[in-house]
Amino acid sequence: YQDPATSQSALTETQRASLEETVRLLVSPTPLQELQFPHETFVLLGGLLNQFPPLELACLFLMRLMILIPNEIDSRSISPILELIIQRISLTVQKTTPSPSLREFTTSQLVLALCVIANCISHHAGCLLLFSSPSSGETTLSLCIDAAMWGMCHERSDIRQICGALAYNTTLASTKWEQESTAGVQLSWRCLHVESAYHPQGEEAAAAVKSGGDDVNDDEIHPHVVQLLCGSLDNIDGENDPVALRRRILTAYRVSRSGGENVKNLAVDLGYDSVICEIRKRESATSGGAAELRSDDDRHLIAHLENYFKL
Repeated sequence: YQDPATSQSALTETQRASLEETVRLLVSPTPLQELQFPHETFVLLGGLLNQFPPLELACLFLMRLMILIPNEIDSRSISPILELIIQRISLTVQKTTPSPSLREFTTSQLVLALCVIANCISHHAGCLLLFSSPSSGETTLSLCIDAAMWGMCHERSDIRQICGALAYNTTLASTKWEQESTAGVQLSWRCLHVESAYHPQGEEAAAAVKSGGDDVNDDEIHPHVVQLLCGSLDNIDGENDPVALRRRILTAYRVSRSGGENVKNLAVDLGYDSVICEIRKRESATSGGAAELRSDDDRHLIAHLENYFKL
């Protein structure tokens, strides 16, 4: 690609060689967990993303794969690129006025941009990149959830699918299993910057921050929990794409379990238990209801959520 303003190539020979080496690694049989994160190439793509609009789709296509590499990611160089992508996603979905430094994504670009962020949140190192900043981490999390909620009711199935993945990965990053002395192992919601391992000084410092603040009302439901619960279950009976449906069910089940009785009661009060019951009947009728349910079967997940609401 040549810059129309200068008629020069967008890449130097060294940059082209670096990019080609990264592509070779990505298509090699080596597991991603064994690769070292290609900082220079990711920063290069981040620069091209902002300078050359015709290259944006190709840059995002590669970045969504590179961000899956969890090893030795330098937050100083990578976090600003990811934050800019999130800002552009937010600009696109909220339809706010673009600025000279920010442009809306096209629909195809938006799908890949959402893939970049969803894949980033899929591992601990990626969560640290986005959520460890005390000043901006909570805002970043809110923007991710807002984008996921917007996309799960989009007319295009590919956007519903990737936003379902973003919602579920965000839910996984925001929940953890805890050992309760009297109740066994329970799933709990954690605020990413006060109660979790993503706090930059660790969980002890995070606990100190929490204890030094206002009293916490145990009956209060975290706003993000309400967003994810309602966003994943609203109009879910109209979802006809199996991938999008599965991801919405996974999100709803994880959020409901982590929120405990208060969230379960909220779901029942809003009538979601009846909606899930009807979906299970529909799915069973579609499949004939005769086959034994596997643990990864969508009907199995729906039945689990239905049974949880009935407990």
